[in-house]
Amino acid sequence: MDDQRIADALPSWTEEVRRYLGSRTRTRRDASDLAQEAAARLLRERARGRAPVEPRAWLFRVARNLAVDQGRRVSPRPIDGEWLHVLADARDEGADDEPEFLLDGQLVSRDRLLHLLPRALADLSERDRDWLLSYYRDGRSMADIAADAGLTPNAVKSGLHRARRRLAVALTVRFLRERALRRMRRARMVR
Repeated sequence: MDDQRIADALPSWTEEVRRYLGSRTRTRRDASDLAQEAAARLLRERARGRAPVEPRAWLFRVARNLAVDQGRRVSPRPIDGEWLHVLADARDEGADDEPEFLLDGQLVSRDRLLHLLPRALADLSERDRDWLLSYYRDGRSMADIAADAGLTPNAVKSGLHRARRRLAVALTVRFLRERALRRMRRARMVR
């Protein structure tokens, strides 16, 4: 397909892609942004002399891949592993694609978890709390924590893993407790 025919067809293809992405993204804005990005990539490929044989099909494939990538970035995260980095990272504050976490089968926002975090940390042992805060909040290395505690870095790594699991349990308990209290309050208001 020659450049002029692609240039003429690109606006309508981009609109088709936007509609296609509408059910595959969280918002219309995301669908529109991804459709524009796919169109821009098509134009870049043509400018580099690597024009796809079927530009419309290529555009849809790229758009679908972009949507899948975006979905991976913003999909709910289970409360485990390295999720504390996301919770603690102040740079994420106010982001449009605020991460959501899966807690007891329900989506919970980062802000909600940040609200629960101090109380859940208080439920942990002093060592668990100190190690988690030193590592995640203060950015200390496992080797530094180990030196202070008189342990090996591997012992601290294992201890941090167990502390994260205990914190996940404490967050779940706090979440369920607050949810139950809210339901009880609502039930009293209805009576």
